[in-house]
Amino acid sequence: MIERLGLPHTCFPGAGDESVREAHPQGHHVPEPGGPLTDVTELDPSWAWAAGQSVSTPATRTASSPR
Repeated sequence: MIERLGLPHTCFPGAGDESVREAHPQGHHVPEPGGPLTDVTELDPSWAWAAGQSVSTPATRTASSPR
């Protein structure tokens, strides 16, 4: 589906795949107010399935969004 839609730099990783395939920024999360930053850059996005499992660049998302 991703290829048919012409979405470069986009993937739909399988369950257990925690890697990010291309250059990317790091993501951080603060689990509780005042707590330390936790690096959540590489995690298994399959927990959200279609709601958040696809990984793409901002440019690809913008180009593929309805205007």
